[in-house]
Amino acid sequence: MIRAVIVGDPNKVPKHILNKFPLIQGACQISMARLVIALAARIKGQKLSGQVLKNRTGTLRRSITAHPPISTGTVITGRVGTNIEYAMIHEFGGKTPAHDIFPKRGRALAFNWKGKDVVFAKVHHPGSVFPERSFMRTALNEMKPEILAEFDKAIMEVIRR
Repeated sequence: MIRAVIVGDPNKVPKHILNKFPLIQGACQISMARLVIALAARIKGQKLSGQVLKNRTGTLRRSITAHPPISTGTVITGRVGTNIEYAMIHEFGGKTPAHDIFPKRGRALAFNWKGKDVVFAKVHHPGSVFPERSFMRTALNEMKPEILAEFDKAIMEVIRR
């Protein structure tokens, strides 16, 4: 998350700038829309294309979505996310619990194990440990200078008018 806050006494802000606040907020919302699209593109094009995680099926990469910015009062929120369950364990790392694996189609699981073809009605999986492989947070942190520059530019363009 990147948070920008204007600090200071609101009574000392020049009136011509206060009068432009709705225009500043509109410019920031447009910038936020551009930035969430750029962030989603960076995640897909770099982080999920081999830089952090290899692309196997493309499901995780296709699931990355840039949501339109939401403006609530003086807060503008931009969101990039995914609805894929396993994205979180890659982003933060963790351990999956032990579980049984059952066949989805048919009555048995058949595969090659230790050089032999085997058949099981179910298989017990002891769980897996996943290291942290952040693809979303690292992309956001890498874009921080670009994000701040974009908002600075948008605000200054409104103030100079």
